[in-house]
Amino acid sequence: MRYNFLAIVMSISFIVIILPIALNCIDILLVNSINAALPINNGQNKFILKAWDIKYNPSNGNIYVVNTFSGNISVINSSSNTVKATIPVGFEPSSLEYIPSNGNIYVVNTGSNSVSVINSSSNTVKATIDVDNSPKDLKYNPSNNNTYVVNGNNISVINSSSNTVKATIDVDNSPKDLKYNPGNGNTHRTNEFSDTASVIPKAASNRDAIKF
Repeated sequence: MRYNFLAIVMSISFIVIILPIALNCIDILLVNSINAALPINNGQNKFILKAWDIKYNPSNGNIYVVNTFSGNISVINSSSNTVKATIPVGFEPSSLEYIPSNGNIYVVNTGSNSVSVINSSSNTVKATIDVDNSPKDLKYNPSNNNTYVVNGNNISVINSSSNTVKATIDVDNSPKDLKYNPGNGNTHRTNEFSDTASVIPKAASNRDAIKF
């Protein structure tokens, strides 16, 4: 019995302690291999880990890279493959999105509970939008020009014209992925801890999301 107990403890320790470290090492190797020819993040590539994102901006041909633990965005000239600018944003930026209606880049700052709006012409932050706790992802809905931000337990709806929060939509526990459906103009998202999905109608304002 004593050996079985020790085996169980060792198995749990591996899952809780060793496995995350191993996965992070894999991420570090992946990011370092990508950046071997193009150093970003002020040389601190080892700190990027899993929370990073990269998007192409067709309006200026630049590529925007999230440097999570440095709190900034690297702007890469895709013609010369060189870093042309580094933009300070909020604490722990985690994801970004290009908004075609205004040509801006929207960055989710998980640690600052905010969204930074980058003017992609000047590569400077033109606005900072406060949202709810622990934002981690965002998606643009071209059918209503809104940007939906996934927070810890709700969705912030940002008017992309005024860069203000026009509504907060309550959803089930721990919303995660957002997807825009061009067929009906709705936004769909999953709820990680309640095993459900939600549909946010195109015209949703302060209404709760529809759960199915």
